Amino acid sequence: MGSLSMTDSNPVARKRFEPFLPVEHAPYPYVYRFKNEDESECSNNSLNAVGKIFKKHRGDVASVFFEPISGEGGYIVPPKNFARGLKQLCAEYGALFCVDEVQSGCFRTGKFLAVSNFGVVPDIVCMSKAIGGGVPLGATIARNDLMDWERGVHEEFEIIGDVRGLGLMIGVELVKTKKSKKPAIKELERVLSSAGDNGLLLLHAGKNVIRVCPPLILSKEQALEGLEILRDSLKKVRVKE
Repeated sequence: MGSLSMTDSNPVARKRFEPFLPVEHAPYPYVYRFKNEDESECSNNSLNAVGKIFKKHRGDVASVFFEPISGEGGYIVPPKNFARGLKQLCAEYGALFCVDEVQSGCFRTGKFLAVSNFGVVPDIVCMSKAIGGGVPLGATIARNDLMDWERGVHEEFEIIGDVRGLGLMIGVELVKTKKSKKPAIKELERVLSSAGDNGLLLLHAGKNVIRVCPPLILSKEQALEGLEILRDSLKKVRVKE
């Protein structure tokens, strides 16, 4: 099933979270509802559907996200060979095998990760809920060789100290570091210059604040395009203490 959202459980879960990256869904192996309740055939049916998506996009699939137990779908437990087959497909087509353990992780199934029940090691794991003990907390865990970013890269906007405003009167304050709050004046100039080179005209407000004050006739598409240019401009700037 084609979609622009990761979740396919309920439309309300996607509301107000656009825009999404392109996502396609494949049927989860639901043995109880599959013809003759044949585990092997049910598993192969779902794996074939995933394989067709890989072939359709010819190597452009970045990753596959899989719930070891389908939570919102009805607490469905897949056949044991399904997870292994899915991991093999990902390896064959060069995609990352990502596991959603938001509901099933933290020993909910008797093991720290539910996917461990199927003898498979994922590339990336998404966790939340139980790890926070009631506090809204999430975590992304990955293989060591995937986590080879330079220090601070995952916090690519450390330069942003504060974002404030009402409506279309927004200020983005740039700082050397969030801790020091020292104004990033020269960095601001480079951000404005880079944005201008890519078609986004911005002004500063004060010494180190980006003034986001577009016309009131701004369309959603224009806003998204402008934000993308600003994001790219911020990524190019390296802070110098």
